[in-house]
Amino acid sequence: MIKYGKIFILITVVFLMKFEPVLAADATIKLTSNPAYLEVGDYVDVELRFEAGESMGSLTAGFEYDQSLLAYQSGSGNAISVDSGRGIISDFNLGGFDDAVYTITFKAQKSGTANFRVTDSELIGLETGELLGNPKAGINMEINKISEEVMEENPQEEVTVEDPIPVEEYIPVEIDGKAFYIRREIDESTMPENFRKIDYLYKGEDIQAAENPGSDLHLLYLMDDGLGFEYYIYDDVADVFSAFHPVKAGGEYYLLPMDIELIEFENVTLTIGQSQIQALKYPNSEGFYLLKAYNSKWEENYYSYDEKEGTLQRISLNYIESTSETQNIAPVDKGVKIIFIIMGSIFMVLLISVLFLKLRK
Repeated sequence: MIKYGKIFILITVVFLMKFEPVLAADATIKLTSNPAYLEVGDYVDVELRFEAGESMGSLTAGFEYDQSLLAYQSGSGNAISVDSGRGIISDFNLGGFDDAVYTITFKAQKSGTANFRVTDSELIGLETGELLGNPKAGINMEINKISEEVMEENPQEEVTVEDPIPVEEYIPVEIDGKAFYIRREIDESTMPENFRKIDYLYKGEDIQAAENPGSDLHLLYLMDDGLGFEYYIYDDVADVFSAFHPVKAGGEYYLLPMDIELIEFENVTLTIGQSQIQALKYPNSEGFYLLKAYNSKWEENYYSYDEKEGTLQRISLNYIESTSETQNIAPVDKGVKIIFIIMGSIFMVLLISVLFLKLRK
Protein backbone atom coordinates (compact mmCIF):
# COMPACT_ATOMS: atom_id res chain seq x y z
CA MET A 1 0.00 0.00 0.00
CA ILE A 2 2.85 2.34 0.88
CA LYS A 3 4.51 1.41 -2.41
CA TYR A 4 1.42 2.45 -4.41
CA GLY A 5 1.18 5.66 -2.42
CA LYS A 6 4.75 6.61 -3.37
CA ILE A 7 4.04 5.89 -7.04
CA PHE A 8 0.92 8.12 -6.92
CA ILE A 9 2.89 11.00 -5.36
CA LEU A 10 5.67 10.65 -7.98
CA ILE A 11 3.17 10.73 -10.86
CA THR A 12 1.48 13.80 -9.37
CA VAL A 13 4.81 15.70 -9.07
CA VAL A 14 5.74 14.86 -12.69
CA PHE A 15 2.29 15.96 -13.88
CA LEU A 16 2.59 19.33 -12.13
CA MET A 17 6.10 19.90 -13.53
CA LYS A 18 4.85 19.29 -17.07
CA PHE A 19 2.38 22.16 -17.02
CA GLU A 20 3.24 25.85 -16.80
CA PRO A 21 1.08 28.28 -14.81
CA VAL A 22 -1.69 30.10 -16.68
CA LEU A 23 -0.64 33.57 -17.83
CA ALA A 24 -2.32 36.63 -16.37
CA ALA A 25 -3.06 38.15 -19.80
CA ASP A 26 -3.81 36.72 -23.26
CA ALA A 27 -0.98 38.35 -25.22
CA THR A 28 -1.19 38.05 -29.01
CA ILE A 29 0.76 39.01 -32.12
CA LYS A 30 -0.60 39.78 -35.60
CA LEU A 31 1.57 39.84 -38.74
CA THR A 32 0.59 41.62 -41.98
CA SER A 33 2.49 42.49 -45.16
CA ASN A 34 2.09 45.37 -47.61
CA PRO A 35 1.67 45.26 -50.54
CA ALA A 36 -0.15 41.95 -50.80
CA TYR A 37 1.09 41.37 -54.39
CA LEU A 38 4.86 41.20 -54.81
CA GLU A 39 7.26 41.06 -57.74
CA VAL A 40 11.04 40.76 -57.78
CA GLY A 41 12.52 44.18 -57.00
CA ASP A 42 9.50 45.35 -54.97
CA TYR A 43 9.71 46.56 -51.38
CA VAL A 44 7.43 45.01 -48.77
CA ASP A 45 6.58 46.16 -45.23
CA VAL A 46 5.98 43.49 -42.61
CA GLU A 47 4.01 44.87 -39.66
CA LEU A 48 4.22 43.21 -36.24
CA ARG A 49 1.41 44.18 -33.85
CA PHE A 50 1.74 42.94 -30.26
CA GLU A 51 -1.33 43.22 -27.99
CA ALA A 52 -1.18 42.35 -24.30
CA GLY A 53 -4.58 43.29 -22.87
CA GLU A 54 -2.93 45.48 -20.22
CA SER A 55 -0.15 48.06 -19.94
CA MET A 56 3.29 46.80 -20.99
CA GLY A 57 6.63 47.81 -19.54
CA SER A 58 8.98 45.94 -21.91
CA LEU A 59 8.97 43.69 -24.95
CA THR A 60 11.60 41.43 -26.49
CA ALA A 61 11.15 39.20 -29.53
CA GLY A 62 13.23 37.18 -31.96
CA PHE A 63 12.36 36.68 -35.63
CA GLU A 64 13.66 34.90 -38.73
CA TYR A 65 13.19 35.43 -42.47
CA ASP A 66 14.31 33.78 -45.70
CA GLN A 67 17.32 35.90 -46.65
CA SER A 68 17.69 34.09 -49.98
CA LEU A 69 14.40 35.70 -51.05
CA LEU A 70 14.22 38.81 -48.88
CA ALA A 71 16.86 41.50 -48.31
CA TYR A 72 16.49 43.53 -45.11
CA GLN A 73 16.21 47.30 -45.72
CA SER A 74 15.09 49.03 -42.52
CA GLY A 75 13.18 48.71 -39.25
CA SER A 76 11.04 51.26 -37.42
CA GLY A 77 12.76 52.87 -34.44
CA ASN A 78 15.99 51.86 -32.69
CA ALA A 79 14.51 48.75 -31.07
CA ILE A 80 15.19 46.47 -34.06
CA SER A 81 18.53 44.86 -34.94
CA VAL A 82 19.02 42.41 -37.84
CA ASP A 83 21.88 40.17 -39.00
CA SER A 84 22.05 37.23 -41.44
CA GLY A 85 18.40 36.29 -41.65
CA ARG A 86 17.68 36.79 -37.93
CA GLY A 87 16.58 39.77 -35.89
CA ILE A 88 15.78 40.96 -32.39
CA ILE A 89 13.28 43.51 -31.05
CA SER A 90 14.25 44.97 -27.67
CA ASP A 91 11.92 47.71 -26.44
CA PHE A 92 12.08 48.73 -22.78
CA ASN A 93 10.18 52.04 -23.08
CA LEU A 94 6.61 51.17 -24.10
CA GLY A 95 5.02 53.98 -22.08
CA GLY A 96 2.44 51.75 -20.40
CA PHE A 97 0.40 51.10 -23.58
CA ASP A 98 -1.32 47.77 -24.13
CA ASP A 99 -0.05 47.35 -27.69
CA ALA A 100 3.10 47.96 -29.73
CA VAL A 101 3.57 48.08 -33.51
CA TYR A 102 6.82 47.61 -35.45
CA THR A 103 7.43 47.75 -39.21
CA ILE A 104 10.27 45.95 -40.99
CA THR A 105 10.97 46.64 -44.68
CA PHE A 106 12.43 44.06 -47.09
CA LYS A 107 13.27 43.96 -50.78
CA ALA A 108 12.13 40.97 -52.86
CA GLN A 109 15.28 39.49 -54.39
CA LYS A 110 14.04 36.26 -55.96
CA SER A 111 10.77 34.55 -56.85
CA GLY A 112 9.30 32.01 -54.46
CA THR A 113 7.47 31.77 -51.14
CA ALA A 114 9.24 33.93 -48.56
CA ASN A 115 8.64 33.10 -44.90
CA PHE A 116 8.81 35.51 -41.97
CA ARG A 117 8.16 34.28 -38.44
CA VAL A 118 8.45 35.45 -34.84
CA THR A 119 10.18 32.54 -33.12
CA ASP A 120 9.96 33.76 -29.54
CA SER A 121 8.80 36.77 -27.53
CA GLU A 122 8.38 37.99 -23.98
CA LEU A 123 5.93 40.72 -22.90
CA ILE A 124 6.30 42.07 -19.34
CA GLY A 125 3.59 44.07 -17.50
CA LEU A 126 4.38 47.62 -16.44
CA GLU A 127 2.64 47.63 -13.07
CA THR A 128 2.96 43.96 -12.07
CA GLY A 129 6.34 43.14 -13.62
CA GLU A 130 4.84 39.77 -14.51
CA LEU A 131 5.01 37.86 -17.78
CA LEU A 132 2.01 38.70 -19.98
CA GLY A 133 2.70 36.17 -22.72
CA ASN A 134 5.08 34.64 -25.28
CA PRO A 135 3.14 34.95 -28.56
CA LYS A 136 4.59 33.54 -31.80
CA ALA A 137 3.41 33.85 -35.41
CA GLY A 138 4.45 33.43 -39.03
CA ILE A 139 3.50 34.75 -42.45
CA ASN A 140 4.24 33.67 -46.05
CA MET A 141 4.71 36.12 -48.95
CA GLU A 142 4.52 35.04 -52.58
CA ILE A 143 7.07 36.76 -54.83
CA ASN A 144 5.96 36.78 -58.48
CA LYS A 145 8.31 35.64 -61.26
CA ILE A 146 7.24 38.16 -63.92
CA SER A 147 9.70 40.93 -63.09
CA GLU A 148 12.52 38.39 -62.75
CA GLU A 149 11.82 37.02 -66.24
CA VAL A 150 11.67 40.52 -67.72
CA MET A 151 15.00 41.43 -66.14
CA GLU A 152 16.58 38.24 -67.51
CA GLU A 153 15.39 39.09 -71.01
CA ASN A 154 16.61 42.69 -70.74
CA PRO A 155 19.34 43.06 -68.08
CA GLN A 156 19.60 46.83 -68.70
CA GLU A 157 16.23 47.27 -66.98
CA GLU A 158 17.89 46.25 -63.69
CA VAL A 159 19.12 49.83 -63.36
CA THR A 160 15.52 51.03 -63.08
CA VAL A 161 14.61 48.37 -60.52
CA GLU A 162 17.73 48.92 -58.41
CA ASP A 163 17.35 52.72 -58.37
CA PRO A 164 15.71 53.32 -54.94
CA ILE A 165 14.52 56.85 -55.67
CA PRO A 166 13.32 57.32 -59.30
CA VAL A 167 12.73 61.04 -59.90
CA GLU A 168 9.55 60.42 -61.88
CA GLU A 169 7.96 58.43 -59.04
CA TYR A 170 8.96 60.45 -55.96
CA ILE A 171 9.06 64.04 -54.67
CA PRO A 172 11.84 64.81 -52.15
CA VAL A 173 10.81 66.49 -48.85
CA GLU A 174 12.49 67.17 -45.51
CA ILE A 175 10.88 66.31 -42.15
CA ASP A 176 12.66 67.27 -38.92
CA GLY A 177 15.96 67.54 -40.79
CA LYS A 178 15.64 64.07 -42.39
CA ALA A 179 15.18 63.25 -46.08
CA PHE A 180 11.92 61.62 -47.21
CA TYR A 181 10.33 61.01 -50.61
CA ILE A 182 6.62 61.30 -51.47
CA ARG A 183 5.43 58.50 -53.72
CA ARG A 184 3.31 59.95 -56.52
CA GLU A 185 1.10 56.85 -56.88
CA ILE A 186 -0.24 54.62 -54.12
CA ASP A 187 -1.66 51.11 -54.08
CA GLU A 188 -5.11 50.84 -52.49
CA SER A 189 -4.02 47.65 -50.71
CA THR A 190 -1.58 49.71 -48.59
CA MET A 191 -4.19 52.24 -47.41
CA PRO A 192 -5.62 52.21 -43.86
CA GLU A 193 -9.23 51.19 -43.28
CA ASN A 194 -11.92 53.86 -43.96
CA PHE A 195 -9.71 55.71 -46.47
CA ARG A 196 -10.07 56.12 -50.22
CA LYS A 197 -7.58 57.01 -52.95
CA ILE A 198 -7.90 60.48 -54.51
CA ASP A 199 -6.01 62.72 -56.91
CA TYR A 200 -4.17 65.37 -54.88
CA LEU A 201 -2.24 68.53 -55.72
CA TYR A 202 0.94 68.88 -53.65
CA LYS A 203 2.65 72.23 -54.28
CA GLY A 204 1.71 72.14 -57.95
CA GLU A 205 2.59 68.45 -58.37
CA ASP A 206 -0.09 65.89 -59.28
CA ILE A 207 0.05 62.92 -56.88
CA GLN A 208 -2.28 60.46 -55.19
CA ALA A 209 -3.31 60.61 -51.53
CA ALA A 210 -5.46 58.68 -49.08
CA GLU A 211 -8.49 60.64 -47.84
CA ASN A 212 -10.91 60.03 -45.01
CA PRO A 213 -14.35 61.00 -46.43
CA GLY A 214 -15.70 62.23 -43.09
CA SER A 215 -12.89 64.69 -42.33
CA ASP A 216 -10.20 66.92 -43.84
CA LEU A 217 -7.57 64.26 -43.12
CA HIS A 218 -5.17 63.45 -45.97
CA LEU A 219 -2.36 60.89 -45.91
CA LEU A 220 0.68 60.89 -48.19
CA TYR A 221 2.80 57.77 -48.77
CA LEU A 222 6.43 58.51 -47.89
CA MET A 223 9.69 56.60 -48.18
CA ASP A 224 12.67 57.26 -45.90
CA ASP A 225 16.39 56.93 -46.64
CA GLY A 226 16.26 53.32 -45.44
CA LEU A 227 13.68 52.58 -48.18
CA GLY A 228 10.93 52.01 -45.63
CA PHE A 229 7.40 53.14 -46.56
CA GLU A 230 4.90 54.74 -44.20
CA TYR A 231 1.84 56.99 -44.35
CA TYR A 232 2.10 60.55 -42.96
CA ILE A 233 -0.65 63.03 -42.11
CA TYR A 234 -0.18 66.19 -44.18
CA ASP A 235 -1.46 69.63 -43.14
CA ASP A 236 -1.43 71.69 -46.36
CA VAL A 237 -2.13 74.95 -44.50
CA ALA A 238 0.83 74.69 -42.11
CA ASP A 239 2.85 72.55 -44.59
CA VAL A 240 3.61 70.04 -41.82
CA PHE A 241 3.91 66.24 -41.84
CA SER A 242 3.22 63.97 -38.83
CA ALA A 243 3.56 60.19 -38.64
CA PHE A 244 0.29 58.25 -38.93
CA HIS A 245 0.78 56.13 -35.79
CA PRO A 246 -2.15 55.08 -33.60
CA VAL A 247 -1.78 55.95 -29.90
CA LYS A 248 -3.81 53.96 -27.35
CA ALA A 249 -4.88 56.12 -24.39
CA GLY A 250 -8.36 55.06 -23.33
CA GLY A 251 -9.15 55.00 -27.06
CA GLU A 252 -7.30 55.24 -30.38
CA TYR A 253 -5.83 58.62 -31.36
CA TYR A 254 -3.63 60.02 -34.13
CA LEU A 255 -1.43 62.88 -32.97
CA LEU A 256 -1.05 66.17 -34.84
CA PRO A 257 1.52 68.98 -34.46
CA MET A 258 0.43 71.75 -32.11
CA ASP A 259 -0.75 74.78 -34.09
CA ILE A 260 -1.25 77.35 -31.31
CA GLU A 261 0.78 79.11 -28.63
CA LEU A 262 -0.49 79.79 -25.13
CA ILE A 263 0.75 82.20 -22.49
CA GLU A 264 3.14 80.54 -20.00
CA PHE A 265 2.89 77.17 -21.80
CA GLU A 266 6.22 75.71 -22.93
CA ASN A 267 6.70 74.28 -26.44
CA VAL A 268 8.16 70.76 -26.12
CA THR A 269 8.76 67.65 -28.22
CA LEU A 270 6.85 64.78 -26.61
CA THR A 271 7.24 61.04 -27.26
CA ILE A 272 4.16 58.87 -26.73
CA GLY A 273 4.59 55.22 -27.62
CA GLN A 274 6.20 55.25 -31.07
CA SER A 275 5.01 58.75 -31.95
CA GLN A 276 6.96 61.97 -31.46
CA ILE A 277 5.00 65.21 -31.64
CA GLN A 278 5.10 68.92 -30.77
CA ALA A 279 3.04 69.71 -27.66
CA LEU A 280 2.54 72.39 -25.00
CA LYS A 281 3.59 71.71 -21.40
CA TYR A 282 1.26 73.02 -18.71
CA PRO A 283 2.89 75.68 -16.51
CA ASN A 284 3.86 74.52 -13.00
CA SER A 285 2.46 71.01 -13.69
CA GLU A 286 4.88 68.16 -14.17
CA GLY A 287 3.76 65.48 -16.62
CA PHE A 288 0.73 67.30 -18.08
CA TYR A 289 0.61 68.42 -21.72
CA LEU A 290 -1.77 69.94 -24.24
CA LEU A 291 -2.03 67.96 -27.51
CA LYS A 292 -3.90 68.05 -30.78
CA ALA A 293 -5.19 64.78 -32.26
CA TYR A 294 -7.79 62.92 -34.30
CA ASN A 295 -9.96 60.48 -32.37
CA SER A 296 -11.30 57.15 -33.68
CA LYS A 297 -14.22 59.01 -35.32
CA TRP A 298 -11.69 61.23 -37.17
CA GLU A 299 -12.77 64.30 -35.20
CA GLU A 300 -10.02 66.87 -34.65
CA ASN A 301 -9.77 68.12 -31.04
CA TYR A 302 -7.39 69.40 -28.38
CA TYR A 303 -6.60 67.05 -25.49
CA SER A 304 -5.02 67.22 -22.07
CA TYR A 305 -2.48 64.39 -21.72
CA ASP A 306 -1.52 62.87 -18.37
CA GLU A 307 1.92 61.31 -18.90
CA LYS A 308 1.82 59.25 -15.70
CA GLU A 309 -1.63 57.74 -16.30
CA GLY A 310 -1.23 57.59 -20.07
CA THR A 311 -4.70 59.10 -20.67
CA LEU A 312 -6.14 61.78 -22.96
CA GLN A 313 -9.11 64.01 -22.09
CA ARG A 314 -10.78 66.37 -24.55
CA ILE A 315 -10.48 70.01 -23.52
CA SER A 316 -12.01 73.31 -24.68
CA LEU A 317 -9.71 76.26 -25.37
CA ASN A 318 -12.41 78.92 -25.08
CA TYR A 319 -11.17 80.00 -21.65
CA ILE A 320 -7.49 80.13 -22.69
CA GLU A 321 -6.15 83.15 -24.55
CA SER A 322 -3.54 82.26 -27.18
CA THR A 323 -0.51 84.51 -27.59
CA SER A 324 -1.51 85.02 -31.20
CA GLU A 325 -4.60 86.85 -29.94
CA THR A 326 -2.92 88.70 -27.08
CA GLN A 327 0.54 89.39 -28.47
CA ASN A 328 -0.05 93.19 -28.18
CA ILE A 329 -1.13 92.95 -24.55
CA ALA A 330 1.90 92.93 -22.25
CA PRO A 331 1.57 91.14 -18.91
CA VAL A 332 1.47 93.36 -15.81
CA ASP A 333 4.92 93.77 -14.26
CA LYS A 334 5.30 92.48 -10.66
CA GLY A 335 6.53 95.90 -9.50
CA VAL A 336 3.41 97.57 -10.89
CA LYS A 337 1.26 94.98 -9.08
CA ILE A 338 2.96 95.83 -5.76
CA ILE A 339 2.36 99.57 -6.28
CA PHE A 340 -1.34 98.92 -6.94
CA ILE A 341 -1.58 96.84 -3.76
CA ILE A 342 0.11 99.54 -1.64
CA MET A 343 -2.08 102.32 -3.10
CA GLY A 344 -5.18 100.24 -2.51
CA SER A 345 -4.17 99.64 1.11
CA ILE A 346 -3.57 103.37 1.72
CA PHE A 347 -6.93 104.20 0.18
CA MET A 348 -8.69 101.72 2.48
CA VAL A 349 -6.95 103.14 5.58
CA LEU A 350 -7.98 106.70 4.63
CA LEU A 351 -11.56 105.61 3.97
CA ILE A 352 -11.82 103.88 7.35
CA SER A 353 -10.31 106.95 9.10
CA VAL A 354 -12.88 109.31 7.52
CA LEU A 355 -15.77 107.03 8.49
CA PHE A 356 -14.43 106.77 12.06
CA LEU A 357 -14.21 110.60 12.42
CA LYS A 358 -17.77 111.03 11.10
CA LEU A 359 -19.11 108.53 13.59
CA ARG A 360 -17.41 110.34 16.52
CA LYS A 361 -19.13 113.55 15.59
